[in-house]
Amino acid sequence: MIVCLALYLHSLFLVAIGQTIPEADSPSSVPDSEGDLLFLLDSSGSVSYHEFAKVKEFIGDLLGPFTFGPQDVQASIVHISTEPSLEFSFDQHGSSYEIQKAIRDTKQRMGDTNTGKAISYVKDNLSAGTFGSRADVPKVMVWVTDGLSTDDISKSMQLLKDLGVTVFIVSTGGGNYLELSEAASQPSEKHLHFVDVDDLPIITKELRDSIIDLIHAKRLHASDITTTSFRLTWPRLLTQREESYTLDYSLQSDKRWSVQKILTADQTGALVDNLTPNTTYWITLTPESNIQYFHPQTIKVTTLHEPIQEISLQVNNVTTTSFELTWPGLLSPLKDENYLLEYSLESDTSRTIQMVLPGDQTSMVLSNLTPNTTYRVKLTLKSNFRLVRPQTIQVSTLPEPIQEISLQVHDVTTTSFRLTWLGLQSRVKIQSFLLEYSLASDTSRTMKEILLGDQTSTVLDNLTPNTTYRVTLIPKSNVHAIRPQTIQVSTVPEPIQEISLQVHDITSTSFRLSWPGLLSQVEGASYLLEYSVESENSRTKQAILPRDQSSTVLSNLTPNTSHRVTLIPKSNVRIIRPKTIRVSTLPERSQPLEIKVHDLTSRSFRLTWPRVLDRVGEESYQLKYTLVSDVQRSTQRVLPADQTSFVLGNLVPNATYQVTLTPESNVKFIQPQTIRVSTLPEPIQSLQLRALDITPTSFRITWPRILYRQEDRYLLEYSLESDLRRSVRKSLLGSQTEVLLGNLMPNTNYKVTLTPESNVQIIQPQTIQVSTRPERYAPLQILISEPTSNSFRISWGPLLDSVASYEIQYGPLPSNTVYKVQLDSNTNSTVLENLKSNTTYLVTVDARFKDGAEKALSAIACTEEKDVKVRYLHLEDLGSDRLKATWGSADGDVQGYRVRCRRQAGNSAVVNMAPQTHSTVFTDITAGSINKICVKPVYKDRAGKNLCRTVHIHPVTPAEGYPMLRT
Repeated sequence: MIVCLALYLHSLFLVAIGQTIPEADSPSSVPDSEGDLLFLLDSSGSVSYHEFAKVKEFIGDLLGPFTFGPQDVQASIVHISTEPSLEFSFDQHGSSYEIQKAIRDTKQRMGDTNTGKAISYVKDNLSAGTFGSRADVPKVMVWVTDGLSTDDISKSMQLLKDLGVTVFIVSTGGGNYLELSEAASQPSEKHLHFVDVDDLPIITKELRDSIIDLIHAKRLHASDITTTSFRLTWPRLLTQREESYTLDYSLQSDKRWSVQKILTADQTGALVDNLTPNTTYWITLTPESNIQYFHPQTIKVTTLHEPIQEISLQVNNVTTTSFELTWPGLLSPLKDENYLLEYSLESDTSRTIQMVLPGDQTSMVLSNLTPNTTYRVKLTLKSNFRLVRPQTIQVSTLPEPIQEISLQVHDVTTTSFRLTWLGLQSRVKIQSFLLEYSLASDTSRTMKEILLGDQTSTVLDNLTPNTTYRVTLIPKSNVHAIRPQTIQVSTVPEPIQEISLQVHDITSTSFRLSWPGLLSQVEGASYLLEYSVESENSRTKQAILPRDQSSTVLSNLTPNTSHRVTLIPKSNVRIIRPKTIRVSTLPERSQPLEIKVHDLTSRSFRLTWPRVLDRVGEESYQLKYTLVSDVQRSTQRVLPADQTSFVLGNLVPNATYQVTLTPESNVKFIQPQTIRVSTLPEPIQSLQLRALDITPTSFRITWPRILYRQEDRYLLEYSLESDLRRSVRKSLLGSQTEVLLGNLMPNTNYKVTLTPESNVQIIQPQTIQVSTRPERYAPLQILISEPTSNSFRISWGPLLDSVASYEIQYGPLPSNTVYKVQLDSNTNSTVLENLKSNTTYLVTVDARFKDGAEKALSAIACTEEKDVKVRYLHLEDLGSDRLKATWGSADGDVQGYRVRCRRQAGNSAVVNMAPQTHSTVFTDITAGSINKICVKPVYKDRAGKNLCRTVHIHPVTPAEGYPMLRT
């Protein structure tokens, strides 16, 4: 069962039975610890001087055993107040004496409890490293709070935890359990503590041990660093055979290259080799365990430099198309070594040719090169064992006498011509010709053809008549340089035809076009039809028509309007001049549209009009209205064809609106109608404020709605009647009619002023005085006990004479269902039954006072799972520092039992027992200490539930199995 105030109630229970809470001796020192500890200290005015002094004493006791220094533990304190502030940084104090003195000298700041702002302050400075924190050590934050905060903490706390900071929370007040549980690191039962400020020593050792587990130096080290390897060592962290380590290492310069290895739990070292000299690597060791969480450890290692050798690259036997490269051989070439030879034109290094050569090769001939051309050559040794600087040189081939070709044109027609050229001398070897041709007016669209090397003519056809073409013939040879030749050729013009475009069947909204079929036999041809209103040529419509079409109908046109129509024949073999005509649709008698205004008020009016549209579903009205003073912001509505009235509401009083009604029809034209309507002025309104639901710390302010514009707002200002200089202001929406003012002081007079802010109406501000009620006493604590799978007992105290009755409210989380139980004022305990098993409940005790006031206190409780707990647990003090635990069997397929002994003095112990075993004996039990024994059944497919007993071992008389508080 989860009990939100377990630590606090545990201390109350011990006091109630007359026992003292012995403090465990603090260890003299904590060796091998390295980490940055930050204490977020509530220094606001909500904390009393006594509480602040107790918290400082608690921090000093908690840090007492640690060793401080740059290679050990560092500590820092940040204050929570109106503005966060740093008491001292991590690297400010380097000894335990200096730390303890700095804690004693810490002064309370007072102010507001702006915890969220303080957490953001910590997160920003940890990220920037301005607090003196170290990058490669664990970071822990301990937040000591009275449970109250005036701002949100969830987002800033999550960002802080995302930086890798472990968060412990110690609440000395009530606090919101759900909010604090979410804020603390997980699991919350390990990182969240509720305790009275006077009982902080109860949790000192447990909190210190948790911090030690996080910062205990379990470092990853690198040694034996060479040019290509290093050795990693680490202390043994894992103990179970099924556990393992994951070792990842990657280049610092390229995180995409990484290697991962899985190591066994008993390994404490590994050799990383086959690395690159003078290179930085990131190493991460991640312990993988299902029993305990270990933080991954990351270090950075740089391999050593290697002496750099050089390659001497020489050039011999340079010709027009080749040259020879030579270089000295390697001393003792290795099997995995080779050369990478790269060469390219000096003028175009983007087209580089690469060749891989054996490590024992010392020369190479590059051939098939271009004469009289400079090449860039680079030779690189590829080796994992030695570092040799690449060698780059430039080599120019010898020039060759340039030859020319003579390109001639023959048989020019409207759509083709023939090209011929002279054959070159027989000793000139031509691999091929590249023929390129394009329109002289548009060289971006070039056609290319590859011709044989012995070809001397070709025909270009399918050309456009009366057009100039640019033609280039380029000989391709790897051994000779031959200059390309470019000429321009114009095709013969073709007689131009005209198309005859006729108009038929003209109506008010359409007409038909027809033309002769000039393109019906032309393959790939088509028509482009363009038409627009004569007065709006910028809005032209187009349609592509097939070559065999000879007529079309243009419809949905505007009556009595002149249209410009152009028909353009599209063909690659014939030239036909486009035809443009103008056609006017017939006029149509416009139907009158008259808009009338009715029922005019300050905020609305009704419009009516005669019905002028008949086609329901196809036709509609478009209604558009806007303030004349702000025409940029308009509202539009689409209305059906059969509608003849509409009410405009939520308008601004004493304002003029422009209203336009446009009939939308494809068969007839109706002129839109525009009118202006002014709403009636609204008398100046008075604002009446009322204060309701007054409590000691809050009250609700209500007022009637008088603002209706989206941009209108209210300004709410409130302050102490005794100190008007410190006021709080809030901006409220114009649609708002109430606001709740909270976090107020009991039995205090407040001055509240509400000012309406509007550009269209004047409303006087209203000021009232409200006094909060005096503080009332209510139940101080809730105790949850006797849990079962369908019930638990709730107790509260103390009993108060001023209480008339109690109402118990409870319901499962996160459901909104709430059940209620009414009890008289003499009752302070009851059992809640018929509950769901393994379910979390929110339980609230609401005290109803005799004068009508109420005050409540809430707690979280859980029912147990069915059949997952042992039937009983008995504890027996055997004397001589021994304690025997005996338990009953659990239902189901039990695989064994896990028994845990949590000692107040000494380390905890966990033993696993066989399913047939039902008892065990723990030794080294200190007389006078409090010990907690928990037994959990282990199932194959699910987790069991702990049954726990706490026993106080008396110094003289053995304890005979005391049943204590269960958690």
